[in-house]
Amino acid sequence: LENNLIVVEILEAAITSHKTGKVVKLKN
Repeated sequence: LENNLIVVEILEAAITSHKTGKVVKLKN
């Protein structure tokens, strides 16, 4: 399930980046 959570985070970051026009850095 960890992989699914990572995918969700990436998708959310991509959506946020698209909306704000800024690149969102993922927290590792």
